[in-house]
Amino acid sequence: MSKEESMGVLVESGILNEKREDPEPTSGEIKRKFNGENIFAAIANVGTFDSNYLTYVDFLDCLVRVASMYPFPEADRAHFAAMDQKLQYIISLLGEKYGAVVGPYIEITAKRENEMRYQPRLVTDDDADEDYDD
Repeated sequence: MSKEESMGVLVESGILNEKREDPEPTSGEIKRKFNGENIFAAIANVGTFDSNYLTYVDFLDCLVRVASMYPFPEADRAHFAAMDQKLQYIISLLGEKYGAVVGPYIEITAKRENEMRYQPRLVTDDDADEDYDD
């Protein structure tokens, strides 16, 4: 998945809403804007072989980065103080939007696996070990 596609997933799920207003500024706290530009800058360094391509682990890394900077309303900040709570909230928003896709996807992949009858095999070469027994 490309970074642009991951941003599309966030926008569609309601996590990243470009029309979202920034919360009221509080005294002494530096606020970061929560918009596509800043989110994209936060995930810019995520990636392995292709800097624009996200593997599953890279996508999870992006979700953690988004959760760390998500602007929770002042009333909810005490409830979402820990990082795992923030991440669970982001995942629940994704689950609301895309949860119905998971079951059919698992069925399709299981059907494909059964049709291909893939059976992993272990191949050993006993002759290769004899060269090193000297």
